[in-house]
Amino acid sequence: MRSFFQTSALVLLSLGLGGILAADEATQAAPRTKPQPAQEKSKTNDATILVPMLEKEADVRAHYEGNQLLQIGAMVYSPDHSQVYTRSEPMPMEKIKTIFDTSKDKDLVTIGFNKTWSGKDMNEDATYLSEYFFARGYQRVVVYYNPIPSYPKYEIVLDKTNPSRERRPLLTANREMEWAKLAWNFHGARTQTDMNLTSYALCEFWERELTEEEIYQQEAIGSSMDSAFVSEFQKAQKEWRIFRTSEVSRKSNWFRGVRLLGSSIRNNTYCKLTKERLRELRLSPDH
Repeated sequence: MRSFFQTSALVLLSLGLGGILAADEATQAAPRTKPQPAQEKSKTNDATILVPMLEKEADVRAHYEGNQLLQIGAMVYSPDHSQVYTRSEPMPMEKIKTIFDTSKDKDLVTIGFNKTWSGKDMNEDATYLSEYFFARGYQRVVVYYNPIPSYPKYEIVLDKTNPSRERRPLLTANREMEWAKLAWNFHGARTQTDMNLTSYALCEFWERELTEEEIYQQEAIGSSMDSAFVSEFQKAQKEWRIFRTSEVSRKSNWFRGVRLLGSSIRNNTYCKLTKERLRELRLSPDH
């Protein structure tokens, strides 16, 4: 038999996904069929999928030149308004540490090696880089390299969490890889229909994660406090879902008449809000 918390979570899950499917039939989130991958990459290893997706989420995206020289990467707008990835000139890490010391967001750093070292040197440099950013208060450092510069096939050298900032991860390793593959398919979508299908799959993923977190939170509250606090938490989550539905509708209404694009905007907004809420609950300092 299902526990009270499991039953509540199933109801919340059905209400949550219902928000993207039933709000407006004229601009419903996506067809109710399971998405198929937009492209097959049978020879693509997991790191080659994971690294680009982590870079999109990173608070610091950098490249290491060796000799304690770091290039900082950023997405900028070109004159034709398209986004282009660019890097700074190599800068001495000792001279720019204040930038990282004073940064507000410190969840994730991704660092690529700009050349191939021997295994020993690569591991030593990766350790040095992680310790440098951990000393600045960052939570996680991922260091990678591309053994064949002319072909994107990444290898992860180090993926480490700051031991002095231990906390529950936003996603477990297996779930993170699942997310990366879904996001990889979304960013590789070649048609608007593929974008809608893959963005809907991401909606399902984040809603499932949020529902599982709600189970965790309710059980944690119920084990240490009386049932009134559980009821308050459930009420708060219900109010948040009403807010999410309102925001999703508001954003998608800006694209009324453009049905396929509106569906993608709806799904992307839903994903963003759900992920933010999950982060608030799962990465709370109290847990």
